[in-house]
Amino acid sequence: LVNVVAHTASQLNMSLNLMSQQQFFFAGLIAAIALASLFSLLSRGLLRDAPRALRESMAAGVPTAPIVELLDSERGFAPVPSFILSMYGAPWSGIGTAYSAFSLLLSAHTAVNSVASYVRDRVDLAADVVREKVAERELKP
Repeated sequence: LVNVVAHTASQLNMSLNLMSQQQFFFAGLIAAIALASLFSLLSRGLLRDAPRALRESMAAGVPTAPIVELLDSERGFAPVPSFILSMYGAPWSGIGTAYSAFSLLLSAHTAVNSVASYVRDRVDLAADVVREKVAERELKP
C-alpha cells in the first residue's frame, strides 16, 4: 500500500517538475494517468472502503479481498505507461538538482516495483494452484 501511495505522489511530483521546465505535454500525460487511476479507484468505491478494509486486514493478519482488489487495480493500471512517459520525458524534466534526480528515480523505482509485485503475485503465487490442478487431472482416469 505504501508503494501505491509513493508511486502516485512521485507521478504528481514528476508532473510538477515537467511543468516547471515548461514541458506541458509530458506533464499533462503523466498527470492524466495519475488522475485516471485515482478516478478509477473512486468510481468503484475502493478508496471509500479502504480504511475499513485496512483495519480488517490488520486484524486478520493477511490482506482481505478489498485490499487485494485495491492493490491489483493500482498496480495493474498506471505503472507501465507512467514509467514509459517518465523515462521518455526525463531529459526534459530538468534533472539538474539532486531533488529532481531523486524524484525521477523514485518514480521509476515505484513503477517497476509495482509491476514486479503484481506479476509475482499473479504468476508465482498462482503456480502452486496450477500444479495442483494438473496433478488432479493426471490422477483421474
